[in-house]
Amino acid sequence: MKLIACSKCHSVIQLIQKRIKSCECGNIKGKYTDKRNIEITIKDKNKRKKSARIIMLPNSVRYGMKERSETYIIPFDHECVTIKEEEHNEKSKS
Repeated sequence: MKLIACSKCHSVIQLIQKRIKSCECGNIKGKYTDKRNIEITIKDKNKRKKSARIIMLPNSVRYGMKERSETYIIPFDHECVTIKEEEHNEKSKS
C-alpha cells in the first residue's frame, strides 16, 4: 500500500486506483495507475522533498497479518512513480 504525506497540512492519504485522492491543502494528489505504479502531482515542485513524501506500508501490516514491519519512503525518481504536471485551466478572454 502506498500513502502520500503532505508536510504542509500533515495529511496522510491512502492512494487508490479508481480516483485521484488529495491532501487537505491540495499540495499533493495521486492515484494508482495499476497494482504497482502510481501517478502523483505536487504543487510545490521546487520544494518537493520538503513538502511531501510517498510512504510504502507492507500489505501484511495493512491486513493485520503482522503487527510490525518496515515502512519505506519511496523516492520521487523511483521507477514506480510518475510525476504528472499540474493542469492549469485557463479561461479564454473572449
